[in-house]
Amino acid sequence: AFFENRFPKASWLRVTLRGVKSNREGIGARLIAEVDGRRIVRELFPNNGFMGQNAAHIHFGLGKAERLDRLSVRWPSGVTQEFVNLDINRHIRLTEEQSDVEVRWASQP
Repeated sequence: AFFENRFPKASWLRVTLRGVKSNREGIGARLIAEVDGRRIVRELFPNNGFMGQNAAHIHFGLGKAERLDRLSVRWPSGVTQEFVNLDINRHIRLTEEQSDVEVRWASQP
C-alpha cells in the first residue's frame, strides 16, 4: 500500500518549550500566534495514557502565511514573552526568560 498526501502545501510552526522558573517542559504554558490578522491559541498539555503519550510540543497550522507576526508565550510561572516576525516552516525551541529563538529544524523552501 502507498499513501499519497493530496492536501495543498501549507505553512506551519512547531514550538518546543524549555522552562527555567517553570517546569522543564513548559507544561501548562499558553501560546498565542498572531498571523494575517487572526489569533491562534494553544496550551501545552500533552496527553498521557496507558502505554502511550504525546510529545510535549505545540503545532500551529498557518495556512498561506509567509511569516508569523507575533508569538506570545505565558509560562506557568507567570512570565510572559513575545517574539515578533518569526520565520515559519520550522521547529523552534524557546527558553523561558531568554530572547533568542533556537531553530531545531527548518524545511527547505
